[in-house]
Amino acid sequence: MKLIEAIIRAVTIDDVKAALQKIGVGEIGIGEILVSRLGGDDQKNDGTLFYRGTRYASAFMTRMKVEIIVADDLVDKVIGTISRIAKTDGKGGCQIYVLPLIEAIH
Repeated sequence: MKLIEAIIRAVTIDDVKAALQKIGVGEIGIGEILVSRLGGDDQKNDGTLFYRGTRYASAFMTRMKVEIIVADDLVDKVIGTISRIAKTDGKGGCQIYVLPLIEAIH
């Protein structure tokens, strides 16, 4: 079994969820995270945040983190599905990590 973690733009989350459901993924974890780019001037911040109804510029960008536990034979299918929907031409559009899952306790 593998743990797949994907960091994607918030605007793609509904499409990613629907596509994962179509390929047979039964359950996923979703959370909102803040990402900060620590690079040089070529990596401009594209995010603004809202706090108590007020919009302000931030050093952080809001992204969604999707966590999925899948059998080894579904890993490539899940990665392909997420990449196809969430990948953009810009930096930070879609990052996918695959980790071995040693044990799961329910």
